[in-house]
Amino acid sequence: MKSQRVRIGLVGCGSIAQIMHLPALSSLHDMFRIEAVCDVCESVLSAVADRYGIAKRYSEYQELIEDREIDAVAVLNRQHAEVAIAAARKNKHVFIEKPLCFNMTEAQEIAAAVNEANVVAMVGYMRLYDPSYHHLLSEIQSLQDIRLIRVHDFGSRYPLDDIYDVAQPSEVERQRLSRLAADLKESLRAVVGPRQQVIEAYYQLLHLTTHDASVLRSLFGLPKKILACKIWRGGFCTTCLMELRGVPCIWETGGFDYTRNWWDQNLTVYDSAKTVSIEYEYPYMRNARSVLCVRRNEMRAQVDSAIMGGYEDAYRAEWVNLFNAIANGKPVVSGIEGAVEDIQFMIDIVEAAKQNIKENEEKVQA
Repeated sequence: MKSQRVRIGLVGCGSIAQIMHLPALSSLHDMFRIEAVCDVCESVLSAVADRYGIAKRYSEYQELIEDREIDAVAVLNRQHAEVAIAAARKNKHVFIEKPLCFNMTEAQEIAAAVNEANVVAMVGYMRLYDPSYHHLLSEIQSLQDIRLIRVHDFGSRYPLDDIYDVAQPSEVERQRLSRLAADLKESLRAVVGPRQQVIEAYYQLLHLTTHDASVLRSLFGLPKKILACKIWRGGFCTTCLMELRGVPCIWETGGFDYTRNWWDQNLTVYDSAKTVSIEYEYPYMRNARSVLCVRRNEMRAQVDSAIMGGYEDAYRAEWVNLFNAIANGKPVVSGIEGAVEDIQFMIDIVEAAKQNIKENEEKVQA
């Protein structure tokens, strides 16, 4: 399909679709045509389709993937696996928002469906497309004596309505979505067990910190040994000490809901010659610039430098990558294989935390 527009259908028209993906796709009108949208909330579906002038509107994803005029499907709803597998089996290319899925069975089934159909598949790890990421990669490659790696991610929720005009579900639809979210969390018991704090921690790891895992993996690979792990405050916070290439890696992640008005996410690498840290902005902020900070010695003086990435939007950049993969056979930066590793990594963290809980209970009983 040499350089003609990719006809895409979107399954899920929630906040991430409205704030990031639809504006990005609309700006790439020479690469993509938004052929159809699908959502279980009629009010949101109508508002989004009207806003973007989209004629085809589906309430069931099965109808969308049967559409022969659609080349690719963006999976932006809550449950990704079922839609992604069905789309791949209909020979549609797939873009899957993170997390890829919720367990290893789903992950392996998605990978198998994609490979069997020989379609292009991308996972929405937009941090890998951040303009500052390439500067980070260059700095990391220059390090020769890394002593410590620190992953820090304490997100907060912004009042999006104050920034963007987001179509909202009706009260009845909102109640239905709440039930679906509760059912999803309940289904995680089959993966991580019955403890509520473990379920909450796993849910948060999947939705917040898979981005951190994707960047860590792309730079160093993922840790093979988790030395210690603990869940705090009913699943609010997860801390781990890991070993990565013979170097200690500290993992500290959590969420604050609406209590803080700033985003607090960074990856810091401590080398004997310099410290390299990337500071991320709120992921729902268009064209936000991440900052790469480097501290080093120079002529017995401390020198701090800040590298500001360009204003190219990371979400837009990932769509450009997807188009080039479909139309021109270019490699996908954030493919399925790495995302499957990330799901297993999240499970490994939770299993290590469960072991900590078990050991503490045994100490109390003794």
